[in-house]
Amino acid sequence: MSWLEDKLTPHPTVPKPVWRDLYCLLTLSALAVTLPWWQGSSLQTMIWLADRATSPYLPPAMAMLLAMRRGAIDMSVWAVAAVGGLVAAAALNAGWAAWAVIATGAAAGTAIGGFNGLMSVLLRRPVPAITLLVGLLIVLAAWWLGQGRELAVQTSAMDGIHSAGFDSDGLRRVLVSGCFLAVLALLLNGMLPLDKAVAGRWSLLAVLAISGTLAACGGVAWVLSHGQAPLPTRVVGDLRVPVAAVLAGGLFLSGTGRSVVAVALLPAALALTTAWRQSFFPFHLGGYWMHMLVLLAVTGLAQIAMARAARGNARNGAALGVWFIMCLMALGLTAAAGMQHLAASQPSTGAGAMEPWQLRTFRVAGMAACAAGAVWLGRTMRRGTEPSIRRV
Repeated sequence: MSWLEDKLTPHPTVPKPVWRDLYCLLTLSALAVTLPWWQGSSLQTMIWLADRATSPYLPPAMAMLLAMRRGAIDMSVWAVAAVGGLVAAAALNAGWAAWAVIATGAAAGTAIGGFNGLMSVLLRRPVPAITLLVGLLIVLAAWWLGQGRELAVQTSAMDGIHSAGFDSDGLRRVLVSGCFLAVLALLLNGMLPLDKAVAGRWSLLAVLAISGTLAACGGVAWVLSHGQAPLPTRVVGDLRVPVAAVLAGGLFLSGTGRSVVAVALLPAALALTTAWRQSFFPFHLGGYWMHMLVLLAVTGLAQIAMARAARGNARNGAALGVWFIMCLMALGLTAAAGMQHLAASQPSTGAGAMEPWQLRTFRVAGMAACAAGAVWLGRTMRRGTEPSIRRV
């Protein structure tokens, strides 16, 4: 295991780990309260949440989260998901049964993830560098071999799934839910080498192999839901995957059994990340990527500051309370800008919408408050503590 994985691995014996659990719950609750995803009836909201929580992005997000719990950043999850989808689409076009389609797609991901882990262990190089190189090779191979931007599943193949008594969206939900429950079962039974004070370097191979399997299952779920498999054209894809993993506490939660907590929070984190992506006030540069980078910066800075606060002495409780207020204020201000933008886009309610400069003021004030709070609290909690990410 390289120095980077050693630094990023969450420490299993931090004092008072419950503070971190509460902070993750507080952040998710703040997003749930402030973002305008709840507009509409309660039934529509529940349907929306269930669909986002079982979307094809959940298995790759779990893959990223499990790698984070072992101190690794798997940069190949997007490319591996595309490979799993391509294998599944080819198997469907060949007339294979649904279980065989899922098994072959998952096996392709296991093979790539196992290769990532083997190279990381043998070469002792940082996982992000190796997985990024593997993802780049997959993209180049797809560019060299592929024709077009996607591999469509024949209508007769999808009809074969329907005639066998399966609904494609229903089968996708079963697959995603099955992946989620399987990971929880492995963690609860102690079959994954996470949350341990001492873990051999070969455990990294097992975690990355499972990460590849989950990422490929996400690609299979995409094919079942959309009837096509996009070719990998970018090494780094949708940023909802790493942002949801960080928001669920992938690098932040520490202590025995906290990997179970992080996985349990992941569906809600993914749904709320999607809501942020769709509702946040749009940037003129970067689009959805900028939305996710802003949320990643807000979450990451807050978690680092919170980790330092939790290591401080008793008199730092006041600073911690102020940070909670500032974090909520930043989320509220930025979400308010998003609500105003939604109101301005609707003719029936756009008359009372704020001016563009006022919306920008909301956004900038919210981000400035959050950044200032993170810097201030980080400097306050730094006294007598080495700023090591490993303890975060």
